[in-house]
Amino acid sequence: MPGIRGRGEWDRGGDGAFPGGWGAGRRPRCLTPWGFPCRESRVITSIRVASFRGIRAGGLEGLSPLTVILGPNSAGKSTLLDGMVIGGSRSPGDAVGRVVARRSELWDGARWLFWRGGRDGTPATIQVNIKDIGTRNVTLSFSTDVSSGLEQKLDERRARRPFVGEVLAIAQLEGARARTAFALDNEYVFEQEGGFRRVPLVKLVDPRPGARHALLSRVYTEAVESGLLDESVALVSAVVPGLRNIVLTDPGGATVVQLQFADHSVPVALAGDGVQSLVRICFELASPAGSTALLEEPEASQHPRALRQTARAIRAAVQRGVQVVLSTHSLDLLDALLLEFEAERPALTVFHLALHDGELRSTRYEGAEAAFAREGVGEDLR
Repeated sequence: MPGIRGRGEWDRGGDGAFPGGWGAGRRPRCLTPWGFPCRESRVITSIRVASFRGIRAGGLEGLSPLTVILGPNSAGKSTLLDGMVIGGSRSPGDAVGRVVARRSELWDGARWLFWRGGRDGTPATIQVNIKDIGTRNVTLSFSTDVSSGLEQKLDERRARRPFVGEVLAIAQLEGARARTAFALDNEYVFEQEGGFRRVPLVKLVDPRPGARHALLSRVYTEAVESGLLDESVALVSAVVPGLRNIVLTDPGGATVVQLQFADHSVPVALAGDGVQSLVRICFELASPAGSTALLEEPEASQHPRALRQTARAIRAAVQRGVQVVLSTHSLDLLDALLLEFEAERPALTVFHLALHDGELRSTRYEGAEAAFAREGVGEDLR
């Protein structure tokens, strides 16, 4: 295949563009056997958890550049994504807080990081293997006591009392500790002791309405700085007729991301849930090569045409060296991904999960087998 070389070899041919994807004119110096930048080798290859949320024990082995996690409700999909956020984070203390706070409907959520609400006091453990770095073990424990220093920080943030406790995270690879204190409404503060070894950027993207998001203006700016705004606009314009650009405005001192048309503009926030979801996913996937993006049900509120564009955005990110791990209930999204990765099936792995009394079981479909996953689990996802 022109422009594709083995791991560690130089790409001396072609114009450096990936067919049908982003990155035209940006020639990667080194490509993997999949044809993706060598920097993608820093990926999460496995995860195992114990006494973590609804999983008493279990995990996944053999994650790939694109990993799709399927399964019915309450099968452990979100729990595994949460585990990857904490286990792969540069700041486990902050990651623990974000994982708890993203479930805004559940107050006093910290204790539910643990099997059956932590009633038996068993610590939760998360083991993540990051290629080229090693195995990272993070142990979580819960205490109803809040240190005076963290209590003061919560008061400074005007967090809602009572303060419910602290989660201690110990990352054994680095020998470092982080403590995260929570208020009743899941407002949190944290402090970290010791340095954490550098790990790839791991971020969770939950585009569902009502989810706790990073500011859209922030991820817009990251897309601009990555040189990927034009590609984002092209993907969104296939779903939004007449779209000319996506711009950042500052009317009255309030930063707003707007969809720009020939004679008017509309805030993305007013464009409908499906368009908001697609815009956010495109911007969030503008991550550096070697990072991991975790997508929670990216199909939320999306029309089938938007799902096809989401699949293209995912493929483009993977081609640029971003690992994408996503959970989904959507056969339409799975079909779109199978189509987009038809020529690159070795980069795709599908897991089908089942959870029985806290024991996680999974079936793994790799490469060319991924198409069989669609037939085997179709009814289970409906």
